[in-house]
Amino acid sequence: MNRPILNLIVDGLALVGFIFLVATGLIMHFVLPPGSGGGPGGHRVAITIWGLSRHQWGEIHFWIAVGLLIILSLHLSLHWRWLVSTVCGLKKETSGLRAILGILALLALFLVLVAPFLATPEGR
Repeated sequence: MNRPILNLIVDGLALVGFIFLVATGLIMHFVLPPGSGGGPGGHRVAITIWGLSRHQWGEIHFWIAVGLLIILSLHLSLHWRWLVSTVCGLKKETSGLRAILGILALLALFLVLVAPFLATPEGR
C-alpha cells in the first residue's frame, strides 16, 4: 500500500474516532447527566439510550479514546521524518526557542497522561 493511501486511511480513522468521541461525550454530558442511573433500590427509573446506561456509555467513550490515541500515535509515526526534519532543519537563531517550546509541550503532554494515575478518588 502506498504512503498517501495509508495516510488517508489513518487520518480518516482519526476523524471518525474524534467524531464518535465527541458524540459519546455529548451524550453523557447532556442526555445522561450524573445521577441519571436510577436510585438505590429502584426508586427512580434509570435513563438509557439504546439500552445503554451512562456507565456503559462511559466505557464506550473510554475505549474510543484509547483507540483514537493509538491511531494518533500511528499518525505521528507516519509523519515522524517530517517532524524531525522540521525541528532539526531550523535556523540557528530560532532553534533554541522552538526546542524549549517542544520540550515544554512534551512535558505538558506527559503530565496530562500521568495525572489520572496520581489523582486520589474522593468519597471512597
